[in-house]
Amino acid sequence: MRMLERLRAETAEAHEDLDRRHEGGQFVRMEDYGRFLEAQARIFPAAEDHLAASAEFRTLSDWSERLRAQALMSDLKALGRPDPTPIAFRFHDRPGVAAGIAYVLEGSRLGGKLIARKLEQAGLGDAPVAFLTQGADRRFWPSFTRWLESREADETYAEDAAAAARATFSLFLLAIQKAAE
Repeated sequence: MRMLERLRAETAEAHEDLDRRHEGGQFVRMEDYGRFLEAQARIFPAAEDHLAASAEFRTLSDWSERLRAQALMSDLKALGRPDPTPIAFRFHDRPGVAAGIAYVLEGSRLGGKLIARKLEQAGLGDAPVAFLTQGADRRFWPSFTRWLESREADETYAEDAAAAARATFSLFLLAIQKAAE
């Protein structure tokens, strides 16, 4: 099984749960969107810091252009929301781990485009969307999947990538719970 297919299969349930908890990005009030951004901000900066420190992730030629935490924090500030308390994000730096984390973060970029459109349709077109639309004019997903498929993935690599992706999804689910408290 190719890496992309394996990551999709092994995270499908967590991905669906995350989408459900975010109501499919169907926010009807700015407050709901703010809570969504807050949940993202509990994980994204630390996740991107981990990726930026990863020699494996830095083999992706445009890795630094993919980072969105700064745009996320700017959007939160534009909504007048304080920086949330981050959730601990600790992963070993083994081959495959960065691929699993990046799979979740890069995949969220696709959902971000959809959420930006839904905000507009809901009459929230003045919502700050720098985080959601960062890199929208680029072909980040296709280049990411080419990079992912180019990894020399033995079974240990694939297991570590899938475990890191599942754990990253779990942290985002925990962040949603914390944002609702």
